[in-house]
Amino acid sequence: MNAKRCLITLMIIIILGATFGSVLWFGLVLNGAPNAGNLDKWNEYGGFIGGLIGPLLSCVNLLLIVYIAVSLNPSESKTQLTLDLHREFDSESMWKARTDGGKFVLQNPSQTLDQLDRSDNPGARNIWMVIGFYQRLALAIKNRHIDERLVPELFGDTFIWWFRLCFEKQLEPTGWESWQRMEYLRNWLAKKAELEDFLVWERRAEKYLTKEE
Repeated sequence: MNAKRCLITLMIIIILGATFGSVLWFGLVLNGAPNAGNLDKWNEYGGFIGGLIGPLLSCVNLLLIVYIAVSLNPSESKTQLTLDLHREFDSESMWKARTDGGKFVLQNPSQTLDQLDRSDNPGARNIWMVIGFYQRLALAIKNRHIDERLVPELFGDTFIWWFRLCFEKQLEPTGWESWQRMEYLRNWLAKKAELEDFLVWERRAEKYLTKEE
């Protein structure tokens, strides 16, 4: 935004400078505006304006390039995508899917997802909404479209819960490709997250597994 303001300011300076320069040229050098019968004065005036505006336009062009480069900064785009994903994760629809789907997982711990699908229970659809989100997250990480620094803190805790209680037990036996993405995301978090944080996430999930037994 600062670069944009500078660009607008510089353009205003160009306009004012050209206007002031014209008045100065007419008044002090040419003693009046050039007319149709005085081609020499027109040529001198054109050269003056070209010499005045040319360097300023070069400055504007340079500033525009800098502004575009800053606007398209890859790191800023990655950060924005990460925050957008987290916003989706905390949206009302996803919150409901995670809550209802999590309850459904705890109520049906011994059934695989293909078995739950055949039951035509709405809880299974909620689980697939969660899996779909984590698949997008895994693909964004794999293709380096996301700010990796933010992922563990924003998504790590909840993902490990789902991985231990649902994906590992109910998705892996199906042999579906979505399991491979969940496994990739889990292994990536194990490498990128702080070890202490990762162990805390594992212990929290383990408490639920112990309750089931």
